[in-house]
Amino acid sequence: MLLGGLAGSAVSGSPAAILRLQTSAQRYYQRPDAPHVRVDPQATSLSGWSGRIALNKNSGNVTANAGLWGISPGFEPNDAGFATQTDRGGGHGLVLWRKLKPDRWTRTRQVWVAKWWTFNYGRESQGDGVQSAVNLQLLNYWKTNLSLQRSWATLDDKLTRGGPTVIRPGIESVNASVVSDDRRRFWGSASVTAQRRDYGNWTRALGGSVSLKPWAALTLTAAPTFMRVRNVAQYLATVPDPTATATFGSRYVFGRLDQTELSMPLRVNLVLSPKLSVQLYTQALLSSGDYPAITELAAPRTYDFPAYGTDVGTRGRTEDGSVYLIDPDGAGPAAPFRLAVPDFNVKALRANAVLRWEFRLGSTLYLVWTQRRQDQAHPGDFSLGRDTRDLFRSPSDDVFMIKVAW
Repeated sequence: MLLGGLAGSAVSGSPAAILRLQTSAQRYYQRPDAPHVRVDPQATSLSGWSGRIALNKNSGNVTANAGLWGISPGFEPNDAGFATQTDRGGGHGLVLWRKLKPDRWTRTRQVWVAKWWTFNYGRESQGDGVQSAVNLQLLNYWKTNLSLQRSWATLDDKLTRGGPTVIRPGIESVNASVVSDDRRRFWGSASVTAQRRDYGNWTRALGGSVSLKPWAALTLTAAPTFMRVRNVAQYLATVPDPTATATFGSRYVFGRLDQTELSMPLRVNLVLSPKLSVQLYTQALLSSGDYPAITELAAPRTYDFPAYGTDVGTRGRTEDGSVYLIDPDGAGPAAPFRLAVPDFNVKALRANAVLRWEFRLGSTLYLVWTQRRQDQAHPGDFSLGRDTRDLFRSPSDDVFMIKVAW
């Protein structure tokens, strides 16, 4: 089967409005080393296109999919839809082997392998990788999955938020999950993800869910996730500096981030009758990030980030400890600058309860309660017990709403 699509866009407006589109996060026309785009401050229009074509084989035990796609730099559909990025094109190929008849060990099983590439319109590679996965459903209706990914180092023209291109580190990752028989009154799942990136970046995540259905009308679900992340180059700021000639007259400031995060969604669904139901959803989030080093990009098309105060320049703090005082080259000609300490500790709770009553055919009453709590004490320091207590002691914002559809 062959399928595809093509879309175009054309917008016009004042030079200020079109300039905002050119420099927005979808485009970054201001990139100083981009070979194919540039900012035109006098432009009053912007146009572009998006297209894709795919070839699929859907029947039989061996299926396949291959595709090509592209989004030009000037594509702007956000008045009618959305585009999270432009200036990209690429292709992929996937082959899947499956067997849908039960054997001695499994009910169904499938294995797939895929290869993908991504480029910008300057013909610079932005992604190059392979993926593979194995999915099994056992005779007892449990499901297992194992997926592997490998991508190689390429270039990244978005990391500096409109600045020069840098290296995109290669990635090796593995994910494994198991899901028990969801036909039971009690079932659950567990997953683990381990990702290693070049230059010392890594991610570890543990997730799971537990669901209880004591009777047909009531379902309770909890799905906690715990994650640890180390990011060697987390973007923080761009500081204009004419002495930073190696990076086109600006300093691109980054931080080495160590992050710990725990998320706990809870859901309750209660169906009292075909016309009356209650839903409750809450999500608690504890996320703490520490920046042990503040760095800058040393040169375009590298992944070299020397740290202020140890590798280059100096770093101090204001008396209250909330702002860094950074001199990029110590006694050199570069001007010092200030940077708010980026450490964080966000503790947030969102709760939402909805009672739905269809009091007559086609007419419905909704009673809604939402609550929000948030606390940001102890930035950069994660403590499960203390942060949980701080969250529930924080003041709440409560909203009650009534909606009637007649």
